[in-house]
Amino acid sequence: MIDFWGLGFDVAECMGLFGEINRVGYHVREMCVVNDAGRPLAGFGTRVFTELTDGRYVTLQRTDLSRLLFKKIEGRTESIFFTWTESARSKCRIGRVVASRF
Repeated sequence: MIDFWGLGFDVAECMGLFGEINRVGYHVREMCVVNDAGRPLAGFGTRVFTELTDGRYVTLQRTDLSRLLFKKIEGRTESIFFTWTESARSKCRIGRVVASRF
């Protein structure tokens, strides 16, 4: 689960995903800690998060976010799975070369 808010919402809006994320996400109203029998031990309301973020706060499953992102880039971007980067080399703005080996 991801608590999605702030800059994440700004990026989602730029990508045209704001509505979809709001639709598939969970708009949690209360957080509650329960014991083994399911009885509440502690909790709090989440209205403060909604108020602080001007309604731009939603809890989202990672799989839902991945699905939405891949659907958005489908047919336009190559996705490569089960591979990794062994090293990277880049030139900084001040002319220095940065090399990393993983």
